[in-house]
Amino acid sequence: MSFLFWLSVAVATLIIEIISLSFFFVFFAFAAFVTAALVYFGALPELAPQIVVFALVALVSLWLLRRDLQQSLATPGLKPADVEQKITLSASIAPGGEASIDYQGSSWTAQNTEAQPMAKGDTVVIIKTDGVKLLLGKGL
Repeated sequence: MSFLFWLSVAVATLIIEIISLSFFFVFFAFAAFVTAALVYFGALPELAPQIVVFALVALVSLWLLRRDLQQSLATPGLKPADVEQKITLSASIAPGGEASIDYQGSSWTAQNTEAQPMAKGDTVVIIKTDGVKLLLGKGL
């Protein structure tokens, strides 16, 4: 594979990471950048070693760094400002289900944590935030 292929893989996985905010794809982007650099400098002219280097760098960096990265970016002891806020649903949500709702002028993914359905127009409480997802309940 060529340098441009691995560079494209790196950019594509970075875009996926930005969209997902999972701290997962960033390690594949890093591995693709490393592989692209090695291909560019002629250290990996053949496809098989390129794939091996990509896989090893991705898996080793994921295994060694993901937990530390997540913990360093977390804010323990702080309660997100959205928790315990009451909101009026802009869409119905089945028990345990998810829906796209409007909150503070943006579209959010919301999950119903209750055993009963939540109807459009119901007033519910944000129990917790999970990345860019709001976990909702009927009350505190």
